[in-house]
Amino acid sequence: MEILDKESVQRLASVTQGPCVSLYMPTARTSPDARQGQIRMKNLARKAAQALAEHGLSPAEADELLSALDRIVLQMPFWTEAADGLAVFARPGESFSFRLPASFPEKVVVGERFVLKPLLGLLSGDESYLLVSLSQKGVRLFRGNRAGLSEIHVENMPGSLDEVLNYDGFERRAQAGTLGGHGTGDERPKEDIAVYFRRVVDVLSNAMKGTREPLILAGVEYLHPIYRSVSRYSNILPTGITGNAEKLSIEQLHAQAWPMVSPLFEKPKADALARYLRDAGTGLTGQDPEEVYWASRSGRVEAVFLAEGIEKWGKPDPENLAIEPCSGPGPGCEDLLETIAVETFLKDGKVFIVPQKKMPNGGAVAALYRF
Repeated sequence: MEILDKESVQRLASVTQGPCVSLYMPTARTSPDARQGQIRMKNLARKAAQALAEHGLSPAEADELLSALDRIVLQMPFWTEAADGLAVFARPGESFSFRLPASFPEKVVVGERFVLKPLLGLLSGDESYLLVSLSQKGVRLFRGNRAGLSEIHVENMPGSLDEVLNYDGFERRAQAGTLGGHGTGDERPKEDIAVYFRRVVDVLSNAMKGTREPLILAGVEYLHPIYRSVSRYSNILPTGITGNAEKLSIEQLHAQAWPMVSPLFEKPKADALARYLRDAGTGLTGQDPEEVYWASRSGRVEAVFLAEGIEKWGKPDPENLAIEPCSGPGPGCEDLLETIAVETFLKDGKVFIVPQKKMPNGGAVAALYRF
């Protein structure tokens, strides 16, 4: 299972030769419904098989590609831990799958490129956050966004508190009266934990240098204030996830973390909407799909609203900056809105996928230009 981020979108967008299978479907979080998800995906895979035959793929190549989809179907632990939506991308030789906190209508498309627009609304703006999982057995660093959470490998990260402090030696000195008394069970003196967390902070400060993302602490409640007291990071959220974080899966950590940070990320969308309404008609906005298409290719689009589920097909002519209308997929034809979404996202713009009725201009596209 992959983590959806800018790098994964870049990798998928770089594929320009098919056949590429893009599969979207809703999933369920309970076991009986999850089994139904397996059946539904199997049916979508069969539809993909029919489309692959129309693209001229040999039976052996089609079977190889479909076997990658079948392997996902057979992973029952994957289905019982599923989020709200599933996106799968496959072509001969490789496949990628993403469990996502958004439900998608069932859809399978075979074409020369992967269909990515439904994903990009999950990555609008700079919606990323950090999470530090605190434990005396080890500290872990994660980065997340609306779509999920993934662990970041940190070189030279200290091990457990016992390993760092050589705790047996501490115990002997405590018994000799050279250290303060200890609690019972797994409790350790706050001074010892602070020493341990200072070592962790020294390493994390290098790993997180230059970042300003909001940081969530997760762990047993009494560890939070100790870590805060030694941390040098300026954007730790005032509330965190309390409890034994080691017992939570990545999906469970994300499910608790996202509601804490998501209100921080609503402002860019509201600001973009206000600016579009203010600047409409000034030359700093666009609503014609063809105009916005070329603007996105040149990096002019700072933010764009796209109507959910709408497609606009055309055959671009880069030499004349013209677009010949197409009735649908075909040689040289693109979904202009798909390209607008991908080009804007990859050039550090913001992409907002909204229902048609919530479009600021009532059309298919509403763009804010950088210049």
